[in-house]
Amino acid sequence: MQVKHQHESEKLQANIYKKLTPFQKWHEVEKMWIFSVELKRAAIQSAHPNWSDLKVNQAIRSIFLYATT
Repeated sequence: MQVKHQHESEKLQANIYKKLTPFQKWHEVEKMWIFSVELKRAAIQSAHPNWSDLKVNQAIRSIFLYATT
């Protein structure tokens, strides 16, 4: 039952994305990017509470630039 609902929701989401204009799609990508950076920032700060903001920002840049974790 769970899998059936998951497939239905994926189809619904795909249909929604198909109806978006290119600008709206770009805006959604931008929101996802910002969220991913915020999520990574929280993870790094949690793992390294003593790091300065500068060091956290450098780590984030490095992680996304080189696609590392």
